[in-house]
Amino acid sequence: MSNAGSLSSNRLDLVSVTAATLDLLITGRLAEAGQELGAALAPGCFDGSELSWLRVRLEQLTADSAIQPWIVRAIILREPVPTMIGHLGFHGPPGVNGPGTTDAVEIGYTIFPPHRGLGYATEAAKTLIDWARETQGI
Repeated sequence: MSNAGSLSSNRLDLVSVTAATLDLLITGRLAEAGQELGAALAPGCFDGSELSWLRVRLEQLTADSAIQPWIVRAIILREPVPTMIGHLGFHGPPGVNGPGTTDAVEIGYTIFPPHRGLGYATEAAKTLIDWARETQGI
């Protein structure tokens, strides 16, 4: 694993998404968002529910840019060419979780349909949780 901007596992890179990139995704400028993320984005990967969720995350990030490492990471499959296959993140920094426990986090993720059932969600979630435990003491 590396810094909070990008974490790596065997097959994946988990790239922290900026407010500017969230805006590109929300407005359908996938080619530009892909350039920012260093990965291809498939047309149609973000449906209405995805866009609603991205807007919430953009509002959070706009209100407090310090939470960026916690809230949205693009899941990039490195081979055969870097491709965004989903996203994951915590609902916010420690304390932003269902029970409101101050030293805990809650994770959410999506793997786009063509990439489901191949262990990517498990690999990504483990990598993100390990980062929270090892570098943030969660």
